[in-house]
Amino acid sequence: MLALVPITLALLVGWVWVRLWSPAAGLAPGWAGHLLEAVLAVGGGIGVTSCLFFLLLLVNAAVPAVIYPVELALLALGAFFWRRRRGGEPAAPAAEAPPGFRGNWLLALCLGAGLLLSAVGLVETAQANPYGEWDAWSIWNVRARFLAGPDGSWKHAVSPLLERTHPEYPLLLSGFIARAWRASGRKAPLIVPILTGLLLAACVPALLVAALALLRSASAGLLAGLVLLASTRFLVQCATQYADVPLSFYYLAVMVLMALASRTADRLRPRLLVLAGFFASLAAWTKSEGIAFVVVALICGFLLEWRAAGWKKAIRAWRWLVLGALPVLLVVAGFKWFLAPRPDAVLAQPWWQAARALVAWDRYLMIGKALLVEAVRLGLGLGNPLLLLVILALTLGIRPRRELGGPVVFGAVTVGGLSAIYCGAYLITPMDLAWQLSTSLGRLCAQLWPGFLLVVFLALNRIEDRVAPAASRGKAGSARHKRKEGGRKP
Repeated sequence: MLALVPITLALLVGWVWVRLWSPAAGLAPGWAGHLLEAVLAVGGGIGVTSCLFFLLLLVNAAVPAVIYPVELALLALGAFFWRRRRGGEPAAPAAEAPPGFRGNWLLALCLGAGLLLSAVGLVETAQANPYGEWDAWSIWNVRARFLAGPDGSWKHAVSPLLERTHPEYPLLLSGFIARAWRASGRKAPLIVPILTGLLLAACVPALLVAALALLRSASAGLLAGLVLLASTRFLVQCATQYADVPLSFYYLAVMVLMALASRTADRLRPRLLVLAGFFASLAAWTKSEGIAFVVVALICGFLLEWRAAGWKKAIRAWRWLVLGALPVLLVVAGFKWFLAPRPDAVLAQPWWQAARALVAWDRYLMIGKALLVEAVRLGLGLGNPLLLLVILALTLGIRPRRELGGPVVFGAVTVGGLSAIYCGAYLITPMDLAWQLSTSLGRLCAQLWPGFLLVVFLALNRIEDRVAPAASRGKAGSARHKRKEGGRKP
C-alpha cells in the first residue's frame, strides 16, 4: 500500500495545476467539465512528477527525503495560485446546452456495462500476466528498475548495451514507475506499472466522452465511448503495459484542448492553449513518436489560426502553445542530445538506402495489405467499429457546425499527418518490413484511434439534430390538424 502514496500525490499535483490553467468546468458546470479536468489531472500529474523525478536523478537527489518535500511544495504552490486566481476571476460564460436526447439513459447504461466488463477483463489479464507483454518487461519496466536502483545505476537505463530495447526512448512511463518505487521505499512492487497502465487506459474513454459531451452533446460522447469499447484491438493494448495507450491519451488531450480553445472567449483561450502545449510536450516525453506529434500539432495549429484570424493572432496563439510545451521539451531535448545513446535505426541509415526503399513499390503494397488486415481486426464481426461509424454516418449525416470546423480540420490534419509519417517510416525502415508491420502496426493504430474517433464525432450530426426536427414537425402537424378540426362547423 505504500506504493499508492506517491501515485496519489502525483494525481493531487496534477489536479491542482490543471485546475489552475483550465476553465473547462467553468465553461460547462456539470459532470462533463469536472470529468474532463479530473482526467487531465491524471495525465498531467503523471507527466509532471515523471519529469521532476528525472531532473532529481540528474543531480543525484531522487530520494524520498527530497521527492516528497519538492512535490508537496509544488502542490502547495499550485493551490496558492489557484485560490488566488479563483477569487478574482470572473465567471466563464456557459457553453450552449443542446436539448437532451431521451435515450441517453439507455446509452449510459450500455456504456456503463461495457466499461464494467472491460475493467473486469483488464484486471483479470493483469492478474494472469502481471509483468505485461514483451515490450513492457524488456523496455519500459526494465528501465524503470534501473532508474529506481541505488547510486548511479540509473545510467544503465540509457546504456548502448541495451540493444534492440530502444534505450533512446523517452522516460515518462519508466520515470513515473521508478519514482513510485523509490518514493515508497519498496523494491519494485508489481502493482505500480499495472495501476499506471490501467489508470491511463481508463482516462482515454473518460476523456473522449467528456470532451464530446462538452463540444457536441451527451449522446455524442456516449456513442463515441461505445464505439471505442467495440474496438477490441485497442482494448487489448490497454493491458500490455506498453506506452502506446498512454500516448494516445496525450494525443487526444491536445486535440480536445485545441477544440475547447476554439470555442472559448479570448480572455480564457491562452490558458487552454498553454495546457494544449503542455500535453503535447508530455506526448514527446512518452515515446519518440510524440516528438513528431509535437511538430505536426504546432504547425497545424499555427496554419489554421492564421487562416481563421490572420497571422498576428496566429503568432499570439502559437506563443502560448510554445510556452506550455517549452519546459518539458527542454527536458526531452536534453535527454535526446546528451543521454540517449544513438538515434533510431530509421534515422541512422544512409540517405541513399532510404531513397531506394521509397521506390520499391512492393513495400507500398505490403503496407496497404497490412492496413486492410488491421482494419478488419479492429473489432469483432458486425461489431467492427469502422462498420459502426459507417452506419452512424449514414444515419446521422456528416455536417460539422461552423464553430467546430477548425477543430475538425486540426484533428483530421494531425491524425492524417501522423499516419503519413508512420507509413513513411515503414517505407524506409532498414528492418524486415513484414516483421515490423506484424509487431508494431496495431500499436501505432491504437495511438491514433481515439483522436480519429474524436474527429469523426465532431463532424457527425447529433442525434438531437435528427430527433428534434422530426418531433417539431410532428407537433406542428398536430397543431394544424387541431386548427382544422376546430374550424369545422358541426
